[in-house]
Amino acid sequence: MGVQDAIIAATAWLYDIELITRNSDDFKHINEITISNPVD
Repeated sequence: MGVQDAIIAATAWLYDIELITRNSDDFKHINEITISNPVD
C-alpha cells in the first residue's frame, strides 16, 4: 500500500464511509473500513 492508498483508507475510516474502488486488493487487510468493488 502506498501513501496515496493509506490517505484514502484513513479518510474512509475517519468519516465512516464505504470505500468504493476497483483496486480492493490493496485495502482488503483493513478490517475497520467497508470496501466495495463496483465491477465485481
